[in-house]
Amino acid sequence: MEMRAENGVRSLRMLEVLFAFLLVRTSYTSGLEMTLVPGHETFVTIPANENCTLKVEKTHNSTRFMVIQLHSQIEEISLSSSPTFSHSTTKTGSSAGLVTMVSNGNHSIVWYVSANSTENVTALAHVELYTVDDPLPGGCNQVFNMELDPSIQLDYSDHWTKAWFQWSNFATADGELPLDCESPVLQTALEYKVYVLFMDQKNLHADHFFSSVQKMLTPGQVSSNGFEVFSVTDGPNAVSQVKVISRSGQGAVYGVVVTRKDLGTNAAYITSVTYACDLKSGNCSVESTALEIVVAVVAGFLGAFLLLLGHRYFKISQLVFAFSFFCLLTYILMSVPHTASEAVKLAVSACVGIVGACLWLGLWYLLALPILSVFLVGLCAGYLVSATLFFTPFGNLDWWSTELNYSMSFTCVLLLFTVVLMAYSKVLNILSCGIVGAFLLLMVATIPLRSSLLLVFLNSVHRQTISGLVDAKTAVPYHTQDIILFTAWPLLTIVGAVFQTYRERNREPFPIPPRIVRKRQQMWQSARYLVEEDDGEGEGYRRDGASSDTADERRPLITNTSPEAYESIHKTGARRTGREREITNSPDSVSPLLQ
Repeated sequence: MEMRAENGVRSLRMLEVLFAFLLVRTSYTSGLEMTLVPGHETFVTIPANENCTLKVEKTHNSTRFMVIQLHSQIEEISLSSSPTFSHSTTKTGSSAGLVTMVSNGNHSIVWYVSANSTENVTALAHVELYTVDDPLPGGCNQVFNMELDPSIQLDYSDHWTKAWFQWSNFATADGELPLDCESPVLQTALEYKVYVLFMDQKNLHADHFFSSVQKMLTPGQVSSNGFEVFSVTDGPNAVSQVKVISRSGQGAVYGVVVTRKDLGTNAAYITSVTYACDLKSGNCSVESTALEIVVAVVAGFLGAFLLLLGHRYFKISQLVFAFSFFCLLTYILMSVPHTASEAVKLAVSACVGIVGACLWLGLWYLLALPILSVFLVGLCAGYLVSATLFFTPFGNLDWWSTELNYSMSFTCVLLLFTVVLMAYSKVLNILSCGIVGAFLLLMVATIPLRSSLLLVFLNSVHRQTISGLVDAKTAVPYHTQDIILFTAWPLLTIVGAVFQTYRERNREPFPIPPRIVRKRQQMWQSARYLVEEDDGEGEGYRRDGASSDTADERRPLITNTSPEAYESIHKTGARRTGREREITNSPDSVSPLLQ
């Protein structure tokens, strides 16, 4: 018993030490007057309908300016350097921040805070100190309401988020005038990089929000935890904004780091957060709808079929690929004028897809040209291959920021995949079934989990159908589930291709339409006239001059074989006499139409 009690005391002491360690970095405070520690995150409680103050004391003598930022998940906060909350000194938003210059001998700074809410608001506060050698974020503000504004303005839609910030300046000593913002020295010495950190999919909890923001507060944290999406240096043609593809309900934390290249110092702008939707209004739904579940199930069923049986049931796979091709093509063409509603575009595209699939299958029965039918299959797989390439950092090159360059390059990659494998039509068909089938099969998990794998396809479609999205940068979450699904796609493709190749090893490359079979039967019947009847004297002659003995040898094979037995002979092989070759189940024996 004494040993258990002693172990319990030790456990309590360890917990106390751990709790004290956590408080060293993050502290909690509330009331009308709160003190912040620079370099440490503090959770503050802002009373409803009350103004409170935040204070920093005992700054370093080398401190020239400090940046304070407050973050709440839903409610807006007003942060001001004046108790009157004037327009020129106040910043309002769920992510609010200010730059405050520190004069010589002024070691106590006070800010004023209020929350636009009827309830108490919990916010994360952080203060960072900077010296005269550090760049001054937002020091060349020409648009926002304050003279110095290090904010990142975020505008969003259903498909993109635009991050906008103001140029920086050099920090100057107390009493010195700031450098002219048009100075070439200033413009070339400062470099700006935009980073984004994605939250977990389908996670809208406040705890996850605060833990994500804590990773993007200082310049070192932003550059190490965020994904760089944009880099720019001020100049005549430079713009301090970037557009990034986004998805409604997907949390993203944006940060900007400005670096003074001559001294190697840097500073961080005010971190900004968006979910590409309005959390306060409650329209941020991350749960799968009934329609999404149905689409996931249907896509999974078709994907498993194409992955394992696509080549064996060639005509059914032709229907699937033709429907997908004509449906997608119609949707893209109808989106060019940007006038039709989404429901109309989807309905018309589905109807055109059904009609196109039926006509394409009829074309197979009419011509029976595998090279033509497989070309369309290759285009569907090539679309996914091209979409995957432009989903990588390769697609973020500035060269693709115009619609013409993007469309032409995307089409070239699409055709390259198809044309390179066109000489091996069977391989192209099996590989295409594997690529598309594996992608559709993974939709069973991708859609409910809201994984980034689906964005491979949606990103390419949106760039071709939504005006102004072609210049958006591609940056998406790559969490554990995303890595697993992205890895499973090529693995499933290889497994499916190997399985179908092994299964079809002893079969003809492509099925023979009934019309071609009937034509072969007619040709076999006409071959019987190659043998002439005896001339009455017991000596028969072939038209090619062979003797009647040879004719007698061939007569039983020709005259006693029914059209139905011909197919069996064709598959098992029969040896002709004389100059005639052996009929075998090889590509040489297939009709020229099927080569």
